[in-house]
Amino acid sequence: MPDTSIQGDNFPAHVIWDKSETVKIRVKYPDALEVKEVFNVVPASVRTPENGVLEFTNFVMNGYVGFVLRSKRLEAALVREQVAFEIESLTKASTERYQKEISLFRPALELINVPPRVRARPQPGGRFARLDEKIRIRNTGDGTAIIQVELQSEEGFEKRTLAELDDFRKHFIDDVGIKLTALSVEEPTRTNVILRFLKLLRTPFIFNEEGKAETKSIFDDLVKALQDDENFMEKFASSLATAFLKNMQVLTEINSFMEYLNSIGEGRVILLNSTDVIRAKKPSGLLRLKIRITDLAYNDYPLVELPPIVVRWEGTGDLPVHMLFDWRNKPNLVARKKDE
Repeated sequence: MPDTSIQGDNFPAHVIWDKSETVKIRVKYPDALEVKEVFNVVPASVRTPENGVLEFTNFVMNGYVGFVLRSKRLEAALVREQVAFEIESLTKASTERYQKEISLFRPALELINVPPRVRARPQPGGRFARLDEKIRIRNTGDGTAIIQVELQSEEGFEKRTLAELDDFRKHFIDDVGIKLTALSVEEPTRTNVILRFLKLLRTPFIFNEEGKAETKSIFDDLVKALQDDENFMEKFASSLATAFLKNMQVLTEINSFMEYLNSIGEGRVILLNSTDVIRAKKPSGLLRLKIRITDLAYNDYPLVELPPIVVRWEGTGDLPVHMLFDWRNKPNLVARKKDE
């Protein structure tokens, strides 16, 4: 059994023993977990003597039993739970007991500071603006947060996709489509998983139950296909890497976006609409933002509505969404000095 798992996701476990022995296997698990699947047992022989306990005595092939367990989405961002495995040898009239501990983690976003007033100043070249003070959000959990930033109201601002980054996305998806379509012909047994992945790339992520469930299903199938076939994994990765390298020049020309990409690892926050920019309709306005949150297991989190922020625009320039925030665990003092 693994030592860690993201909350709300599946993880495997198994027990093995000497095939020459007749055994009874007992598994005891906490309320935070549930058993989703059991392998290599005769279904009619499974007993549940009490809640959170399973017993097995009849196996398809003696010597092995496998499980898929799933953790619930828990209140605490980090919980340690134990699963007890008991192997009773009916042949030797002896019992062995094992306790396995697993850490169940998830992201936990904390609003450190939402400035009531900020100034948006043009950067060199005048095309983009930078705030004199950013919204500070910290991920205090161990998991990676996936967020999408939206306007609560478009009364004083409008949100759109930056033209160059939108071009990058379109060209990247087109090139990936060509590469992966050719790969689907070469690997006909993988056609369905490839086409579903391409459809996902071409469709904006939808932050609802159906959208998250479909996305999780596609990635689960893709990961399984990649793990099952190393040759397919290499070809798939090569297709993505080739398309990215062919179009990455536009990204390296946008320094602010590269700063955001460099911050992902430290802050463990992935901004889905990082290519969007905000444009003011007048020199001063009230910016109202809301943040939708999920994680790599596509768990549900409450919608976060930020307090309104008075933004005074000094000059012109679009404000990239990723530049609204500082989600590093420590303040970015270098960037702050540059702003000053």
